Amino acid sequence: MVEEGSHEDAHEALDRLLSLGPGNLEALKLKCFLYSVEGRFYEESRVWERVLDQDYEDLDALYFFQRRHLEEKESFYFTDRLPSGGRRFLAHPRALINASLGGLLGCTLFLVVSSYAQKYYILSSPLVSFSSFFLFVVVPWFFIILTWFRSLREILITSESILFNTRIKCHDVKWRDVESVYLAHVHVAGEQKLSLIILPRDPAQSVYELDLSRDTSAVRARALFIEEINRLFREPVYVSRSDINLPAGKLISF
Repeated sequence: MVEEGSHEDAHEALDRLLSLGPGNLEALKLKCFLYSVEGRFYEESRVWERVLDQDYEDLDALYFFQRRHLEEKESFYFTDRLPSGGRRFLAHPRALINASLGGLLGCTLFLVVSSYAQKYYILSSPLVSFSSFFLFVVVPWFFIILTWFRSLREILITSESILFNTRIKCHDVKWRDVESVYLAHVHVAGEQKLSLIILPRDPAQSVYELDLSRDTSAVRARALFIEEINRLFREPVYVSRSDINLPAGKLISF
């Protein structure tokens, strides 16, 4: 059911199983997994507490609370309060780091090709030298610069709006213009993805999507991020991404 994206059926099946055996650790852990990929972090924490009540040395539960403690530290370094009562979330430069690693790898390959040019005549030709320099050095640096300009710098959540600030543009989304906010989950290529989708009242306006998957999101304190949206706007609707019809041409993703 989980692999097919039928989370509601999976929750019902687990609830029936837990009504027969409330201490079933595997069922409780699968319940935690469902809550995690759906972005329901408060419910996930409550169920992990039930797991610890059954086995206070459970490694999976201990690992979860270690991650939660780390996220609380990250909320101190990556967020701060605004004078207006909202909160600023500094984006983790994950995409820029990956692009920089690609640039480092490209420069290393160029140096390797240049070193072999002394042994092999074909590698010492100007065409090969300029081609390798363009492919391994210029192209990666182009992507590094492009990523730096396009990557998310910070997100500001206030009582009036949510702002997505890049280095060249500010996307100010007023809450009064928002129809719904979704926390959408999807199973893609064997991985569970989670994203925040902001749907405007006016169909002519852009739809915003923010990646909130644990391993790829630029937002470090995800639970606090969702909590701020609950506090300053309203609770997001938890849905499967396939249940939302999103216009491809008007979708802005971060």
